Parts: sequence; structure tokens; C-alpha cells
Amino acid sequence: MKSAIYLLFALLLAGCTYDKQPLVSNPQPDPSQLPESQFVASNNNFAFKLFQAVHRARPDSNIFISPFSVSMALGMTLNGADSTTFEQIRSVLGFENYDLQAINHTYQNYFTQLTGIDEKVVFEIANSIWYARSFAVLPSFLDVNHQFFNAQVYQADFANPQTVNLINNWVAEKTRGKISSIISYIPREALMYLINAIYFKGNWTYTFDPKFTQDWDFETLKEAQAPCKMMFVTKKFPHYVSERLQMVQLPYGNGHFNMAVIVPGKAIDFSDFVDSFNCSDWQSWLKGSQIDSGTVGLPRIKMGFSMVLNDLLKQMGMTDAFNPLKANFDRLSPEKGVFINVVKHKTFLEVNEQGTEAAGVTLVGFGRTANSDFFEMIAQRPFLFVIFEKDSGAILFMGQMVKPEE
Repeated sequence: MKSAIYLLFALLLAGCTYDKQPLVSNPQPDPSQLPESQFVASNNNFAFKLFQAVHRARPDSNIFISPFSVSMALGMTLNGADSTTFEQIRSVLGFENYDLQAINHTYQNYFTQLTGIDEKVVFEIANSIWYARSFAVLPSFLDVNHQFFNAQVYQADFANPQTVNLINNWVAEKTRGKISSIISYIPREALMYLINAIYFKGNWTYTFDPKFTQDWDFETLKEAQAPCKMMFVTKKFPHYVSERLQMVQLPYGNGHFNMAVIVPGKAIDFSDFVDSFNCSDWQSWLKGSQIDSGTVGLPRIKMGFSMVLNDLLKQMGMTDAFNPLKANFDRLSPEKGVFINVVKHKTFLEVNEQGTEAAGVTLVGFGRTANSDFFEMIAQRPFLFVIFEKDSGAILFMGQMVKPEE
């Protein structure tokens, strides 16, 4: 649904705005930390690039991602990388001009500031590290991620299916049940998972009265009509309008967190609009907004989104980390052949008359090149099956499955 995509895009961009209060509480310059404005600008540029890459991969789908979650998971990963692998991850995140100490300190302060900035909004961040008992992990890697990312560390039996439940239960707990799982099984070559989870719940400063919610026709990208529940509120909001778009900012709680809703003009191609949108435009629209009285219509939304980000991150320049022959994670483990085999991202979103509830999880999985005698077969396509008696060879049953049944 077209308006829903506009809204979801706007939710992403809402994360680009930041309160004018410093993220670092110490007013004296600290050489071990990035200047706040530079850190935010780098993080926001990463957000735009990642969203545009996801949009190009799924141009006709509703999209909802948390660039902040992906950034924090890759920030933990950075502490184990070395050489060209380190440089590529740091560059993709936009921190190529800063050393690791400054990056870690600033993530830590950004983390602290955002989770306590508005007493009327719930915003929680959690990080964890899970690694196989047989995998030698450098204590320095675990210590630095515990210190700066408050990462909980778990050594687990990766061969035990119960470990899947433990990891998924942690995800469910940290997202208050909105994302119930992030993995379905642990492959034999898996060594470690770095996981970030975030949870957001904010009530509108000015709620949408349910009695004004109406059945509405929603214009899709294919110029068809789709029914939706459209919510309405009339109030004074920061508003920006030009020939290309209209934007309104809807505050949560005390106003530190906002949702920016951006609707391109009817004649504007949506994909072109997304591809050309950048932080410079975003900042100019924020600065150009004026407080105006008006009515805002917003569709109710409840959705989930899931995507493996391996290919997108490679396209953005993070290639060596996924290559078993080139990856260098010598600051994570003394063992050789360690590489990233999966970066998985999963989100949840609900927007209604009272406010917004959202959650995001990013998992970075490390593995090692599988032994030559190891194979993996997952029957996830149509297949045949035969039941037979081994000694005589007598076939008792034969069948095919072309779709799963409960």
C-alpha cells in the first residue's frame, strides 16, 4: 500500500532527527569520542544507504527496518575485525575517519542518551553474544563489547536444539514478545551470534480519536484501490510543503521522539524519490518546517518484516567479512577461517490511534568453512519420499510433497 510505504519510509527517517541536547553529557570535548553531530551524520547516512538498498531489492513491498539496530550489531562486530575487513565494515558504517576507541565510546553514550531521553516513551536496547563451547573467543573481544555495548555473554552448546529456544526466548523477552524468533536452527558450522534488539513504544502527544477513523481507499503503487482504516487528527504540527512533497512531524510523549510522515507529490515517481532522497534534503525539510494548524490522515498499520542483509552489505562495500578466504577476525578469535555467514534483520510495527509500537532485531552470525565431509539438505522445495524395508528392498509407500500441510 502506497501510503503505508510512505509512512514506513518516514518512520525510518524519523530516526535521523536528533534532539539538540548533546548526546554526551560531559560539556568538555573528549578526544576519545566522535563529535555528536558527526556521529549522527554518519549514522544517518548509513540509514539512508541501507534503506535505499532494501527498497531497490523490494521496490513493491512494504518495508520497515531499523538502521540503528543494524548499525549497533555491526558496531559490535567491528571490535573483532582486523585489516581490510575492519576498514570495510567501518567505511560502510560511515566512521572511516575515526578510531575504534572513539566509535565505541560514542555508541555507548548514544545508547545511554536515547534510552532515557523521554520518560513518557519506552525505548530499550539490548545486546548479546552467543558462542559455541568449542569455539575459542578472545576475552578482549567479549570484554570490550560488554563494556561499551552492555552485551550479555552466553557460552552455549550449539549442537543442542534447546539453544535455539534460548536465543529466541532472549529475543522475545527483549522485544516484549513482538518478535518471537530470529533463528530456526543452528547449522553445524555456526560459531557465534551477535544480536541487537530494540523496542519502542510511544503514545502520540496528540492522539487520534477513534470516532474519526474511517474506511478509506488507499492508492497503491500500481494505481489500484485498497481498503484501509484511516485515522485523523487536527492540531498544530511542524509542517513542510513544496512542489515535490508534503511532510508533517507527529510527536510522541514529551516530543523528543517524532514520526515524520512524508508524502511525495502525485506526479512524482516513488522509486526515483527514494533513490534521490538524502540527509541534506532531510535536514533542509526539517529546518524549513513551520508550525501550522492542519488535519493529518494516517492509516492503521500492523506488519512484520524480515530480510537477510548479506548481499546488500556486500553491495555497500562490506565484502571481505563474508568471504571465508579473505575475512580477518583475528581480534575475535585465534582460530582461522572465521567469517560472517549471515546478517539477518527482523522488525515489527503497529501504528494505531494511541501511538506506535515497534521492535527490531539484528543478528550477525559467524561460521567457519564447513568440513568436506559435512553436508546440509533442507527439504524446502517439492520433494518425493519412499518408505521401504531395507533388507528386502520392498517399497511400502511412495509419495510427493509439493506444499506443507499442518
